[in-house]
Amino acid sequence: MASRSESVILDLRTTHYPLEERRLERRQFARIKVNLQIQFKSIESMEGRFGGRTSDLSQGGVFMHSEDVKPVGTRLELEVPIPGGSPVIVTGTVRSIRYHKNRPVGMGIEFDRLEDPALGVIQWFIRQHQPEG
Repeated sequence: MASRSESVILDLRTTHYPLEERRLERRQFARIKVNLQIQFKSIESMEGRFGGRTSDLSQGGVFMHSEDVKPVGTRLELEVPIPGGSPVIVTGTVRSIRYHKNRPVGMGIEFDRLEDPALGVIQWFIRQHQPEG
């Protein structure tokens, strides 16, 4: 018969994997590491445009570093430059904020429903930059 501490370890193992699987399932789209200069503005406010740099991009959204981090839930209009093509204008919502030393340094933005031509351009760009394999 297992001791009490062993049964706790077994319980933790069985709950750990389902949580990990759910975390993996959240990523619906291929994500690439890419460093692009990006412009954005809040849809709800009269503020001007701000700048940032992407660190990754997918069909579902983008993570960007910026000194002008907006609160979670803020709707943004983003101008994403696509090398070799015209910038793509998309809208999205801030879903997460990354902090460094208690200071916001970047934000994860989930795109609103993408439609052509923006969808096609972003899909093409991601395919061109995905690692082989």
